[in-house]
Amino acid sequence: MKIFKDILDKELAEKANIYYAQSSNVKWVYNYGTTANSEDNLFQFLHPVCMYDMPKEGDDADFLILNEVLKQTLKKNKVEVRRAKFNLLPRQPYTQQELDKTIHQDHPEDGVYKSMIYYLNDSDGDTVIYEDGKEIRYTPKANTAIMFDSELRHRATPPTKEKTRVVLNIVFNNKEAL
Repeated sequence: MKIFKDILDKELAEKANIYYAQSSNVKWVYNYGTTANSEDNLFQFLHPVCMYDMPKEGDDADFLILNEVLKQTLKKNKVEVRRAKFNLLPRQPYTQQELDKTIHQDHPEDGVYKSMIYYLNDSDGDTVIYEDGKEIRYTPKANTAIMFDSELRHRATPPTKEKTRVVLNIVFNNKEAL
């Protein structure tokens, strides 16, 4: 896992936080479950930017943030974004069994894709990555990102103190990224 700090300039990071995490201007879609195959009672809201082979559907603000995060974190700009979406995970009760059901891979193909999670706000909703029998936890800090191999199993944790956990979730082709 690689951590990137202070990715966007302070003013843009603050505007993104206000726009996505605090305003009512974003069209959020209710997502029953937190993963595609989720059988849990957890839920989240998502705001798609580009999803697999579907045409780009985000607005200008979405692409500005997406492109700037990629530009500031990757050594090369030539990446093929497979999926990019904003996720809003609200504070909600959960059990460990429910969390265990949300463990997933973004893409199972070894070494081909990377996942990046850019955190728009501070939150107590940790990201947990499972690698080599270890549990690696990252507590969201605004304007930071983590990047990891997409085949690694991972999950999000709903916040218990903050109202929301808002992230930009990106899966991209790794061939020319690093």
